[in-house]
Amino acid sequence: MFYNNQAMMSKNLLLTGPPGIGKTTVVKSVIDILKQRLDGPPLCGFYTEEVRKEGQRIGFLIKTLRGREGLLAHRDFPSPHRVGKYGVSLENLENIAIPIIEAPCPGGILIIDEIGKMECFSTHFVRAVAEALDSPVPVISTIGMFEDRQIRNFKLRADVTMLEISLQNRDSLPTMIVRHILERE
Repeated sequence: MFYNNQAMMSKNLLLTGPPGIGKTTVVKSVIDILKQRLDGPPLCGFYTEEVRKEGQRIGFLIKTLRGREGLLAHRDFPSPHRVGKYGVSLENLENIAIPIIEAPCPGGILIIDEIGKMECFSTHFVRAVAEALDSPVPVISTIGMFEDRQIRNFKLRADVTMLEISLQNRDSLPTMIVRHILERE
């Protein structure tokens, strides 16, 4: 389950797994559990959601924990930045996600869902994530399994703990992650 030798000791936690395994679901469960706790830390950041039409996935939304949202990718976007059949909106990524990543979250936790192919088209996004991981604020992020240079660099950082989500552990991970977060405080 763990990629490095640390037993969830790093302040930065990167969750990985194959597409569709439930990375975003785990992150959203962590958010829900922490929001219900009176003693929980403040949360900032964003997550992604599928956009569906007639049962078919047609795109992805970026949703901040402060209520902003916009399309990250869509089948109909005429963007030069494409992942499969989806055109990626760097403008929405940079105008919605990056300000949240760069905003201070003192005493809190920064959620980034996700560091993936779409997001890594933006050098500004990659820089903002690197700075967030360097900051004193703990980061919980999902990260793609594919290995490009940027993704590999994030995974190999000494200050991250990698967790692979599987069918066997995805239901128990949110509680384990929250317990780790509360023990670190």
